[in-house]
Amino acid sequence: MGGTRTVLEAAGLPGCFWPLASGYFCHMLNIQLVDGDCCWNKRHGKGEFKGKRIPFGCAIDFLPNKTKTKWRTRNKWSSTSVPGIFMGYKLLPGHTWSFEYYVAAIEDLFDLDLSSDAKGLDARLSIHTVREIVVDNLKGYIFPLKAKYDAKNRSVDGIPLVMEDATVIFGWPPPVPLEDELADASDHARRSQSQKPPWENNTRVGNT
Repeated sequence: MGGTRTVLEAAGLPGCFWPLASGYFCHMLNIQLVDGDCCWNKRHGKGEFKGKRIPFGCAIDFLPNKTKTKWRTRNKWSSTSVPGIFMGYKLLPGHTWSFEYYVAAIEDLFDLDLSSDAKGLDARLSIHTVREIVVDNLKGYIFPLKAKYDAKNRSVDGIPLVMEDATVIFGWPPPVPLEDELADASDHARRSQSQKPPWENNTRVGNT
């Protein structure tokens, strides 16, 4: 359960998406290499998993399933691919892979309730089953829902509880920048080195 919670938190999705998230997490454990081998190969005897290994909820592009009218009637000059998020792998009985992925379109997520206790969204969200996805991770993976999820679940009246805001909300003193702390420590060290210890001082202490 802890792994599924972590997957959902990182993706910025509420707990009602646990069926997809738990399936993803278990599959990633099965294809993980341990001592040069993985459970996937031990089960099927066909080597490592051949599909893409990408995080749950990250940004992707895909060709939408045109069995739905919404996607058949798009402007012919629009891009054939649409932005979306990755929702896992379609696995068949026997834990075999169909070479297909689960994805959701960004435009279907605009009005999604990202409250951590939201219910039933997994049943209402349109999930596409596709064979080809494109992931642009040259600058790292992007999680489109994470910022909105954090604003919804980790804020007080819309004010994020980061350190800078906490100084205003609770009257706490502002944090000392790390650079200033290091500079003060360096100055103190230089002063200490420039001062002679008492036994090296030429002044003698005694009766006068």
